[in-house]
Amino acid sequence: MTILTFPQHNRVDLMQLTLGVLGNGPASAEDISEILAKKGYHGFSAEGVEQAIDGLRRNGYSVETDGQAYWLGDGGAAA
Repeated sequence: MTILTFPQHNRVDLMQLTLGVLGNGPASAEDISEILAKKGYHGFSAEGVEQAIDGLRRNGYSVETDGQAYWLGDGGAAA
């Protein structure tokens, strides 16, 4: 079994980039990955975006989903 690890700064960068995209409205993980690639941030897969969303939630951000798209909840960042 291979465990993929990423340097900490890449995870933080992807979380910040994902948060920026979600600030513009709902998007699927695939859409977020494509938006980031168009902005020059290549190599972030939809799976990586989903991991970043999990990281945002662990850090107190309210990220909602309907199973297809993600968006920032009304709570924003937890106090």
